[in-house]
Amino acid sequence: MVRKGRQIEEEERALKRLVIVSSSRRRLANHEPLPTLERYQGVYFRVLKKYIRENRLKDTDIIVISERFGVLKPTQKVPYYPPFEGALPQKEVERNRETNLSKLRKLLSNDKYSEIFVVCGRNFYPLIQGFEKFTNAKVIYAQGRGLGPKAQHLRNWILNAS
Repeated sequence: MVRKGRQIEEEERALKRLVIVSSSRRRLANHEPLPTLERYQGVYFRVLKKYIRENRLKDTDIIVISERFGVLKPTQKVPYYPPFEGALPQKEVERNRETNLSKLRKLLSNDKYSEIFVVCGRNFYPLIQGFEKFTNAKVIYAQGRGLGPKAQHLRNWILNAS
């Protein structure tokens, strides 16, 4: 049976996955703007970079949620800024959430993702809370208490698709 080009394209698109990860406290202090994946150096970023090097994330997009810059692409350059201490003020969360949800709505509008893995700390999730209504993809939240178990869940999710 011969499949048409559009049908193949739709099937490939359905296989694409997305990781939404919060920025990390650990970051390069270089003051010139750096791509997001270079700037942030936390455990989730180390896991992602390892599997990017091993070519296990070729059908996976990554979006970073920054407390200062909102929704970022991995290649988007960001200047150094010190990590925010504690929870963001509620007014700032609400203002940033609307901007972030607008960007996520646009990103998710074409339904190209079959799964979305979210690994955000409790201070970051409110910045994107409600994005789930913009997609039909299966949304998976990192499970566990603390960085280690959540990083392990991320690792397992990546490896199960490889």
